[in-house]
Amino acid sequence: MTTREAFAQLVERRGWHRELGISDSAAYSAKNHFKTGEIAIEKMEELLEKAGFKVIQEKKWEKKI
Repeated sequence: MTTREAFAQLVERRGWHRELGISDSAAYSAKNHFKTGEIAIEKMEELLEKAGFKVIQEKKWEKKI
């Protein structure tokens, strides 16, 4: 699954933030920023890692010629 799909799965669980040790307001903010597309990919990755998700394939980049 993509980072966005994994994050959507994470934030849809009731009380997801409690197991990560983040406040209600921080969780609300992260979820709303996700819904509006304003959350940074790095923040999603940080929270996913805290929740026990792991990257199974690193990102790969190449320059278009």
